[in-house]
Amino acid sequence: MILMKKIIISLLAMLVVCLCVVPASATSSDDVSNNANKITFKVSPWVGFTGNEDVQTQYGNVVQNENDDFELQVTSAVSDIKFSLEWQLAPIYNQLRLSIMAPNGQILGTFGDSYDGVIDGKIPVEVQLSAPSPGEWTIRVIGYSVSISQNYALYVLET
Repeated sequence: MILMKKIIISLLAMLVVCLCVVPASATSSDDVSNNANKITFKVSPWVGFTGNEDVQTQYGNVVQNENDDFELQVTSAVSDIKFSLEWQLAPIYNQLRLSIMAPNGQILGTFGDSYDGVIDGKIPVEVQLSAPSPGEWTIRVIGYSVSISQNYALYVLET
């Protein structure tokens, strides 16, 4: 009887862990829908700008646990938005995060330096919209692990 109770408790614990872990990872790179406002999108890493695009640039500086928010007005003609948060790693390895929120308040994800598989002081994120999602998007730069302060550049391209 005691062995059976231990097995049941172990199975329940594994189920709870699975329910907590799987949804969090699915939202960062898979297709996600918000049924209330019918926003469908795909978020993925991308290679980078070629240098010929009309890129919007924001410069800033963050300290530990500080958030810098930027508002981005997106029109109904936009179907693809590319973001790149970049900062210098040397001489200290500071960690920043990039969070993207759609006009309906849905957070598409919070992304770290290794999101694209490389730790290089760049977070390249592409948001492909299946349907137009016009309105004010919020882009947040987060000082996740910062010694003293960290300068950064945020590049945005809408197509």
